[in-house]
Amino acid sequence: MIIVMQAGAPEEQLQEVLRRIEELGYHAHVIRGTQRNVVGAVGDERGKAKLQQLEAVPGVENVVPILQPFKLASREVRSEKTVVKVGEIEIGADLAGAVRTWQAAVGELRRVIEKLGIIAVVNGVVGNNTHRKLDVE
Repeated sequence: MIIVMQAGAPEEQLQEVLRRIEELGYHAHVIRGTQRNVVGAVGDERGKAKLQQLEAVPGVENVVPILQPFKLASREVRSEKTVVKVGEIEIGADLAGAVRTWQAAVGELRRVIEKLGIIAVVNGVVGNNTHRKLDVE
């Protein structure tokens, strides 16, 4: 769930929301913006209806359910791009716009890694079948 605070909501109201999220058994992830703050509530999806009651808390503008399984990586929670810096190389800055398929993304990632002097090997043993159990013995 995403809890959107009202523009200009005081810190005390944000802290109350955080306290209630933790009280309900969720982990709060605060994103501080220039106009308003947003809180991602991460935890067991089965109890997310309890979080809807936060709409009645002073300072809360809206409580929005997030259906994607990748909540913390979504643009609703974190608007800026994720960039990992290894040495002088930045990975991820423009990756999403530069590739159209996952194969192209793996190729681009391998190219960046090899610029660091690391040999990268791509293994296609499993392919797209991520549910197949492999015997490691």
